[in-house]
Amino acid sequence: MIIIILPAILKLFFLDPARLFEPHVIALEMIDSGEFRYWMNGGYNFNYQFPIYPTILYLIYSAGLGPFGALVFNVLLGAGSTFFTYRIAQSLSKGGFFANTIPLLAALAVSIHPFFAYYQVKMVHPFALDMFFLLWLLCLSINASIADRKSIFLLGLLGGLALLNRPTTVMAILPFLLRGEWLAFFRSRNVGTLIMFTMLLLIPVSGWLIRNYQIYEQVTLNSSIGQNLWIGIQEETEGTAQLPDGNSYMTLLNDDERDYLDRVGPMQESSFFTEKFKSELSQDPSLWFEMMVLKFKNFWFFRSSLGVDHGDLVTRPVRIVHRVSSFLLFVFAFSSFLLRKKQINYVMLSVIALSLFQAVFYVETRHKLLVDPILIICSLIFIAHVIGKNKEHLEA
Repeated sequence: MIIIILPAILKLFFLDPARLFEPHVIALEMIDSGEFRYWMNGGYNFNYQFPIYPTILYLIYSAGLGPFGALVFNVLLGAGSTFFTYRIAQSLSKGGFFANTIPLLAALAVSIHPFFAYYQVKMVHPFALDMFFLLWLLCLSINASIADRKSIFLLGLLGGLALLNRPTTVMAILPFLLRGEWLAFFRSRNVGTLIMFTMLLLIPVSGWLIRNYQIYEQVTLNSSIGQNLWIGIQEETEGTAQLPDGNSYMTLLNDDERDYLDRVGPMQESSFFTEKFKSELSQDPSLWFEMMVLKFKNFWFFRSSLGVDHGDLVTRPVRIVHRVSSFLLFVFAFSSFLLRKKQINYVMLSVIALSLFQAVFYVETRHKLLVDPILIICSLIFIAHVIGKNKEHLEA
């Protein structure tokens, strides 16, 4: 418990809401106008962000706690992520070498990870919530059993909330599907449990889709999907939202295009970017595959313009540390496939699926950081196996 509590307490002394993002603005709009909306390109957008984190901020701000209250919430989420890291490591290392030590080391690494801490204490941003959902969902996915209906219902509900919060994180449900536990729904003819699981998975996002349809008379999950698809094929940005000089992807548009976006509504903006995405691919069909490879590489390793949106904070030593740690985590985590343990393989496959899902749109460093706790666990298990086997060999 001290690995979870002590770092969280220490982080509370460094709270500084230096960077406020779109959910912060939406929460203030909810307080001022009573509406979930965000001003951009000359008009209000009612579904630019997914609703969970802005709504939580709204509740925190309504209680008078402000951005500092949001950061305290982020720190608590970080503590929760440390706890689920410990539980996942317990499940995956069971029966292997150093099974009691690996969960402690993994939890310690996550609790004091400098990049995780930065998002928790400096940024009013949904990153901490995204990681919390991802790790909690993965923990349930590894351990849920058809024999325990409560765990199945919780898996469905949490999967539904994760889908509404950040759709890529729902890939954490794959270990449950891959290990065939869900087939017990059919073997036992427990149709009621299957229906309830599916309903819980789909109800949260269905409610959001209905709400958006009432506003725009279109079925839309998020108005930035077309924009994100187009960003993802821009060679100048390496499929991310910023150019190497720090300028926004919007500078890639000409004056007439930017003027058009200022005149139309969110759905027309989304259609504009979707059509632009299709047009550019029709001119160069290989571009999508080339950018997918580049974004996949950038997810697992690093972008050439790493940290450009964080100013002087990301210095050359920080870039070096990040690049070296990313490389080592990639090597050791993927080496865990060599152990031929189904649970570990399923978990790693879910991370690979998440990276591919993310690469369909655009990739930033924070997207990879979300899965680092999982990679840390799998890396530690592989390293422990090598050390344990070597020790057995020497003793023999």
